[in-house]
Amino acid sequence: MTNRVTPEQLRAEAIEALRGPGDRHKELQRAVRDVKAELRPLVLEAARMEVPQTEIAAVTGLSRNTVAAWLS
Repeated sequence: MTNRVTPEQLRAEAIEALRGPGDRHKELQRAVRDVKAELRPLVLEAARMEVPQTEIAAVTGLSRNTVAAWLS
């Protein structure tokens, strides 16, 4: 008797392999959202203090487009 692996079993294994990295990715996305929520008012205040957008971007790791969007 031959042990055959079914397509359903292969799909189940593929999904299981995704779970750990997928959970970590979702956790990191939540952390990034939290940090951005913390950063946004600080970016606005820095801009009011006339800190150049390019410097804000360099210090925070935000893209210049994101900084500009937050300030518009």
